[in-house]
Amino acid sequence: MPGRTRVNGTGRPRRERIDRWRPALINAGSALVLAVVGLVAEGRLSVPVMLAVAFALGWAWWVSPLRRAEPHVPHARAMADPSAEDVIVYWRPGCSHCMRLFRALDADVRAQVTWVNVMADPEGARYIRQFHDGDMVTPTAVTGTGRQVPSTPGSVTARVERRRAG
Repeated sequence: MPGRTRVNGTGRPRRERIDRWRPALINAGSALVLAVVGLVAEGRLSVPVMLAVAFALGWAWWVSPLRRAEPHVPHARAMADPSAEDVIVYWRPGCSHCMRLFRALDADVRAQVTWVNVMADPEGARYIRQFHDGDMVTPTAVTGTGRQVPSTPGSVTARVERRRAG
């Protein structure tokens, strides 16, 4: 049946587990294709082909679920006892807009924001879809009471500053 998801041993629907790995698999597959094309075309791997393969494999690791250096609080814990001034940002690895927002915030502001990785938290992914007509748009910033706010560095910083002042 189209759209049907099957739950396997991890408790996560199979479709969501595949979605978490899709960017990494595409990049790793691209690296393999580049290597094969380089071997067939030149009979050896040239330096530019090896650099392209290394970049594709590096990017595959960067967007994969194996990289856990990012902040993550489960959606259920983020919404357990929120205040109106809390800022919760729903993000996903490999999202350039999410990375830009993260880097643009000062370290002290970043520490005051609750970060929910929607690729690691299916409940968080379902939650943000309600704001975007069923689409998973990241980054999505909401207040502790569930009201969506602009996902810009200025608006997130202003919310955090308001929380500190109050």
